[in-house]
Amino acid sequence: MSQAQCFDILDEFNSNLNHPLATQHVQKVINDAYSGQFHAASREYVNALLETWVPDADRRVYLQRSQTTWYKYAKPRSERVNSHVHEWQADLMAYFNQRIFQTTTGLPKRLYGHF
Repeated sequence: MSQAQCFDILDEFNSNLNHPLATQHVQKVINDAYSGQFHAASREYVNALLETWVPDADRRVYLQRSQTTWYKYAKPRSERVNSHVHEWQADLMAYFNQRIFQTTTGLPKRLYGHF
């Protein structure tokens, strides 16, 4: 989600708290989170949040550690089964331009625009 959307949601949440934080503090935390310098919350911080907000019965689900680490590597487009809409659009525009180029005489005409 965008940084602006994140601020809107967290600002509304913060406003509904009994003791809300200052708006400038919320904005600073969001700016820090979106800076790219942080990769994940520390385990101690997550545990403290869980102890505060999650009932004991549900906490064990969140605290289970997995020995498996998942990494997603992007495949080259030629190996993918699915593609993005913008790739479909580029493919169609290239196809149309190629067909128009082949069927016209003189200077090639090109299609521009979006669907």
